[in-house]
Amino acid sequence: RIFRYLTRFEYRMRRAREYRGGKGGGSKGEGYSLTSSTKRIPRLIFLILMFAHWDGCLQFLVPATLGFPSRSWVARHEPSLLRSDGVTIFTQYSWALFNAFSHMLCIGYGPYSPEIVGEVWITIWSMLSGAALFSGIVGSVTALLLSLDSSGTKFTAFMDTVEAYMRQREVPGELRDRIRTHLRLQYR
Repeated sequence: RIFRYLTRFEYRMRRAREYRGGKGGGSKGEGYSLTSSTKRIPRLIFLILMFAHWDGCLQFLVPATLGFPSRSWVARHEPSLLRSDGVTIFTQYSWALFNAFSHMLCIGYGPYSPEIVGEVWITIWSMLSGAALFSGIVGSVTALLLSLDSSGTKFTAFMDTVEAYMRQREVPGELRDRIRTHLRLQYR
């Protein structure tokens, strides 16, 4: 019984804090405000771009440290990607970034599948971390879309408060149903 009382008290205090604007930012009657998920999405996009940059550099670094073997994606793609032919760093970076995004989005291996052990490990790492970052973006967008329904959330919180009050005062079941119906018709 004490546990139930403490749970109800904690629940009421949390609802009162949210109603006054202590948790969600803003006060009663304010419209939509920036939530943590809206702030998180640009951070995740920046993280994906940074990871793609690092991954693209590693995609090119592994064959470069091995002396561009003939089985590497760089040598198989075009011999012109090798720096000795006068190709620009931007072209090399573009192809390495394309490789990185292909792996991160799990849409393929890029222009060629990896044949060197180092490239295989970089590909595995790219695919696993790309999938993890992608799931973070999907989760943040979902949280943002769910938080856009602020009036529905406020109504649900209000109904929860009314339900807790009726339970505490031991209001009869028929009267509870009438109160719920009235509130739904009045405020929805």
